[in-house]
Amino acid sequence: MKIFVRVDWNCPDMSYTKIKETEDFLLRIKHHTVVIATHHSGSTKQLLQHTTLPITYHDNFFVSQIKKPGLYLLPNLREDDGETSNDTFFAQQITAGCNLYINNAWGSVHRAHASIDKASKQCKSMMG
Repeated sequence: MKIFVRVDWNCPDMSYTKIKETEDFLLRIKHHTVVIATHHSGSTKQLLQHTTLPITYHDNFFVSQIKKPGLYLLPNLREDDGETSNDTFFAQQITAGCNLYINNAWGSVHRAHASIDKASKQCKSMMG
């Protein structure tokens, strides 16, 4: 099963507590292919130094390229204009092949962005 998880890891206060709060949940589903998506004021790759989870940085938005089980972090969602313009094609691209969409981005859930609005319509969805 491939699962898309939208998290709210934008940690402007640099406390990274949002990452730690999500780790237990991600550990429970790590035997699946888990695509983690967030926005961050910098590169999302730098967020990996604040977790002990075995997360692989996937350096593009082509989720269809991810074939093996594990945890994968996408680049900063806002690096693509399709995110903030709520583009359907971008939502399809970041959820390609996903069976389940989980929204755990409570701080961003009100936004009409592709990873929240359109992506949740690409497959079965639920709140995290």
